[in-house]
Amino acid sequence: MRMVLVLDDDADLRETVSDMLAGDGYRVCTARDAAGALAQLGSLPVGLVVMDYAIPVPAQGEAFLRAKAADPRIAKVPVILMSGYELDGGMPGTAALLPKPFDAETLLATVRRLLGPPDPPEDGSSR
Repeated sequence: MRMVLVLDDDADLRETVSDMLAGDGYRVCTARDAAGALAQLGSLPVGLVVMDYAIPVPAQGEAFLRAKAADPRIAKVPVILMSGYELDGGMPGTAALLPKPFDAETLLATVRRLLGPPDPPEDGSSR
């Protein structure tokens, strides 16, 4: 499934990242906090999470990663961690780190590497 969950408490960044992904053909859902993201992961066919480290503080991002890892239904969903903080090697439970600021090309290349290309349009048209 080529659905990406964007988790960020900053509405502008959440929308910008969502627009980048949708513009490339990925299906996108969003959450502004850890509880909302866990609910989405439990109810939608999410294949990848792109999340901010500090939602709204680092402790919530860490709590999300721990809760995700403890649930066998969603534990294997890869996570791309966006951060303006210096994080040596990311955090346990993350597959990639995107230092802020980043551009669309870097985001999309990382998503394609972890999730694969977007699904083709259902109507058979090209993008």
